[in-house]
Amino acid sequence: MTYKNAYILLLSISLLAILSFCFFYLFSSVKSEVIISDQISEFIDQIDRNKVAAKKKLIVIDIDDTLLESKSILGTPTWFYNMVNKIRHAGASKSEAYEIMGKIDKIVQEQIEVQPIEDALIAAIKSWQKQKSLVIAITSRSYEFAQVTKKQLSNLDLDFYSSLFFCVEQNWADTHGNFENGTLYVEEGHTKGELFETFFSILTNNCSVKVNLIAQADDQERYIKQINAIAEDNNINYIGIIYGKALSKRVFNLSLANRELNLLQETIKAQIIPKKFETIFNIY
Repeated sequence: MTYKNAYILLLSISLLAILSFCFFYLFSSVKSEVIISDQISEFIDQIDRNKVAAKKKLIVIDIDDTLLESKSILGTPTWFYNMVNKIRHAGASKSEAYEIMGKIDKIVQEQIEVQPIEDALIAAIKSWQKQKSLVIAITSRSYEFAQVTKKQLSNLDLDFYSSLFFCVEQNWADTHGNFENGTLYVEEGHTKGELFETFFSILTNNCSVKVNLIAQADDQERYIKQINAIAEDNNINYIGIIYGKALSKRVFNLSLANRELNLLQETIKAQIIPKKFETIFNIY
């Protein structure tokens, strides 16, 4: 081997080492952080302090028990899942119990008043939108709740619409759920992680949107883990909060919930409760 060839080989090895170091540094600098807190301010502060450009931040906000809640026990996830379990204990199958409560809940959601869990999150969402960050809502509500959900968000002076989402809607073909007006609706039997992965793929591949930070607020740990894993798989920074404020202050009262439901049934003069399961919703 000549001196010149040896020099070229050494130079090539050095260059390869430098490139390998840069590659390792690039991907090892991706950070993932999960906060467990009853205070949404910790999540907001982490996003605002993050140095990623605002336009490259994708912020994912769960609706029920994270963004908003019913002003009564009626219409809360706590009420919904407790009643699903009671219907199942009365002899209904899992699918039947969810179907029954789904029909009741749709009527309930159309009648109840909602309130923000924390006003600070409402203000932060508006601020992030003004900075041109992408902010979406995600919910375990099925797509048939889309209109009432839009109305509830409007009552809080919120709208998740962005012109960038038109491209996502045009390319949407996932039967796991739907995406409309900046909100992901997950159908029964599927997960937020599955639906978000579809959304993210369309957003970044079909719509050519660059994302360097995914931030997520949810009251359920399993959904935080699902979307955190997607961020890690795509080498993207992640900030999540398992947000417990709504659940920490709520105590389920079956008698009160049944009283509210029976009163609602009388008020709207409609049969909400299936006669087969009336004893479960008895006020006594």
